[in-house]
Amino acid sequence: MRFCCRQIDITRYNFTLLRAIIGWLAMHTLAVADSQQSPATTSPLLSPKVTVFYQRNNSQDEKLADVMLTQLQQKLPALQAELAETSNMSRNQLEQFLGSEHGCSITVGSIATQKVLSARSKKSIFAIKVPRHKLDQLKRIYQRLGIFVTGLYEEQPFARQVLLAESLSSDLEVISILLGQSDKYYLADYQRIAQQYEMELAFQLLRPTDPPEKYLKNVAESGGWLALTNNDELFQSSKLAGLVLAAYYQKVNLLGNKLEDSKSGALASIYTSINSLANEAIPDIRALCVTNTRRPPRYAKNFSVEINQHIADNTNVRNLDAGKITKQIQEIESQNKLK
Repeated sequence: MRFCCRQIDITRYNFTLLRAIIGWLAMHTLAVADSQQSPATTSPLLSPKVTVFYQRNNSQDEKLADVMLTQLQQKLPALQAELAETSNMSRNQLEQFLGSEHGCSITVGSIATQKVLSARSKKSIFAIKVPRHKLDQLKRIYQRLGIFVTGLYEEQPFARQVLLAESLSSDLEVISILLGQSDKYYLADYQRIAQQYEMELAFQLLRPTDPPEKYLKNVAESGGWLALTNNDELFQSSKLAGLVLAAYYQKVNLLGNKLEDSKSGALASIYTSINSLANEAIPDIRALCVTNTRRPPRYAKNFSVEINQHIADNTNVRNLDAGKITKQIQEIESQNKLK
C-alpha cells in the first residue's frame, strides 16, 4: 500500500488560523513545564487569552488588577493577559468580549466578579479579593449553570484571628463574634476552631438592620476580644464606626481579618497584602487557565499583622511589634502541623 503526502501551502490559510496555531504551541510549551512541576490531573488545554477584570471606582481593586497583570506577564507570558474595566460594560458587551477566543477570566473584587458572571459565559473564573461568604455563594449558584468559579478569599481565616488574639493576650479564654445572616453557615466552623484552641466562643446572630454596637455587650465583657467578619452588610463603614466607638467605651479589643479593619479602628488585623495575594494566585491561575485543573476556593497562605498604634495607645496596650507577632503565629502554625 502506498501513502502519499502533499506539501501544504501556508499562505492559503488566513491569519486567524496562524495565530491560533502559534497560541496553541505556546500553551503546549507552558503546559509541559507545568506538568514537570506537579503531577496534577489535567484536561485539554484552554485558550491562551485571559483577561483581568476590575471595577474602576475602587482604588484597591485597581491596584491589585495592575499588580496581577504584571505578575501574569512576568510569570505566565504565554497567557496573553490583558486588563478590562467593567464599569461601563453592558452585558452584551461582556458576552462579545468573552467570545470563542477568550480563555478563563480573572476578576478582582465582588462587583467585577458578579458582573462578569452575569454574562453567563461558560469560561472558568478565578476571583480575587472577594469575601468568603460571597465567593462560596457565587460558586454554588453558577455551578448549577455549568460555570466553574474559584479563587482566593479576600480575608484571613478565623483560626488566625484566634492566634492573633492569643499572641496579644496569653490568658485568653473567650473569643467573641457577631455574625450576619451570610455568616451563620460557618458557625460550626467557628465553634470547632474555638474548641481546638480551648476557648469559649461567644456569639450572636444579627439581622441586616441591627446595629452591631447595640449587641457588643451581649458577647464581650470589658477587656474582651471581638473578631470581625468580612461582611459589608454587617460591618460597612458607617456601622463599623459605631462599633469602634462602643468598643472604646466598653474596653473591648477588635480584631480584623483584612488590612482595612485596622485602618477603620480595630486594634490589630491579620491580612494578606496586595502583592502577596497576586503572587500567591499565580500557581492556581496556571492550574486553572493552562491545564483546566479545578481547585476549590481557599484562603491565602501568606499573611502579615497590622497594629493600629493610636488604638493601642488609647487602650493601654503597649509595645506591640507586628513583625514579632506575625512570626509567633507562623511558629504556632508550624508546631500544630507537626502534631
